[in-house]
Amino acid sequence: MTERILAFSEATLGLGIVALLITFLPSIYAAFAQRETEVALLETGAGSPPSAVEFLLRFQRLDWLDRMPEFWERWETWFAGVQETHTSYAALNFFRSPQADQSWIVAAGTVLDAAALTLAAVDLPPQPHAAICIRAGYVALRRIADFFGISYDPDPKPDDPISIRREEFEDACDRLADAGVPMRNDGIRRGALTPVGG
Repeated sequence: MTERILAFSEATLGLGIVALLITFLPSIYAAFAQRETEVALLETGAGSPPSAVEFLLRFQRLDWLDRMPEFWERWETWFAGVQETHTSYAALNFFRSPQADQSWIVAAGTVLDAAALTLAAVDLPPQPHAAICIRAGYVALRRIADFFGISYDPDPKPDDPISIRREEFEDACDRLADAGVPMRNDGIRRGALTPVGG
């Protein structure tokens, strides 16, 4: 009798687990599809693989620089969604994009780079949405890192080393200026830097 009760309990538990998985699959797929839609759309604006400079160049060619606040708002929402879904359904972090040259992590980095480059160098009216987008991005990525126990500096200093060299930044500014993107005239372009003592 005890064996029958155990067998029945195991069968019931197994069916319960299968039912839970079936229940969660639509939610996981919906979150994946929502994430990948924005990643795929980014290719049209930023190339493949995406680039912050290419993104700004294409917006300039289309005369859409004034529409950038809408873009930052959309990606602010995207970051909030990724933060929620990728900590609730941890497996989503490992779901790859259908296209080999697309990645949600690369897309996130491109958008953050484009927002930072816009704030630092492009001569546009104030872009508070770009600043909020950057905050939404690093908060989301920090929460995901915390979830997986990935270490990072929680309080970086302004003079801490970064992965972008000054020459790379100047090259990006030169490319944007040469394409007609309005740039801030405060010594960020190559050759515009004032030498020490000069």
